[in-house]
Amino acid sequence: MTPSAKLTCLLVDDNEMNRLTLEHLIGLTPELELVASFSNAVDCLAFFHQGGKVDIAFLDVEMPLLSGLDLVRILPTPQPDIVLVTSHRDFALTAFDLHVTDYIVKPVEFPRLLQAVQRVQANRAASLHPEPAPAPLPSPTTNTCS
Repeated sequence: MTPSAKLTCLLVDDNEMNRLTLEHLIGLTPELELVASFSNAVDCLAFFHQGGKVDIAFLDVEMPLLSGLDLVRILPTPQPDIVLVTSHRDFALTAFDLHVTDYIVKPVEFPRLLQAVQRVQANRAASLHPEPAPAPLPSPTTNTCS
């Protein structure tokens, strides 16, 4: 990714005020381009099933019909980087078991959003340029002294 390339993203939150706030913060973030905003996870899932792709998905956890955690479990692969945005700390362990990239507790503050974006960028850079595997250890030799 070139330094000027924006990361595409979408967000899902059933609370309109939270969704509008996050839309605004994403709009202030030069590294991000918002391509979709959904009020429920079912519409988001349809976006992906219709071939939609983004680099990052910002997902609320507690939503009717389909939670953000359930959405992560059934998203088609390859999945975007997932950043869960929730009012509850209780889901953090489950979230990281699902290998989400970050977990933000509401209310979302702009510096914390920027930190999540930096984490996504670092993960993407690491996947493009993985560190070389360490050299194998020499095999043990038997030292025989006669």
